[in-house]
Amino acid sequence: MEYDGSTHPSGGCRLGSIPSTPTKKMEKFIITAILVFLAVVLSDVLWVLYIRRVNQGKALGSAIFGTIIWLFGAFVVINYLQDKRQIIFAILGSFIGTYLAVIYDSRKRK
Repeated sequence: MEYDGSTHPSGGCRLGSIPSTPTKKMEKFIITAILVFLAVVLSDVLWVLYIRRVNQGKALGSAIFGTIIWLFGAFVVINYLQDKRQIIFAILGSFIGTYLAVIYDSRKRK
């Protein structure tokens, strides 16, 4: 059944009349989910670099990485406070980011 723009008298869409294109709200949700995921992945990778710089006594490098980590963290927190579903993408980003960071760090040390 094609979406004809009509609604049920209750105000909802008629059964089977789902629009085929995503709404602006859905597009915003998807874009935000991708950005939250990427922010957490990058944060976890940056943590490895941050810790390495701190251990090497490189103050400026440590400060730069620490600042970027906090910036990404603030972005993520603001977004999941607005929409709790974003926590799922933060968790997935954390898993992937930590995994990639450990793989990268172990190869770098060989």
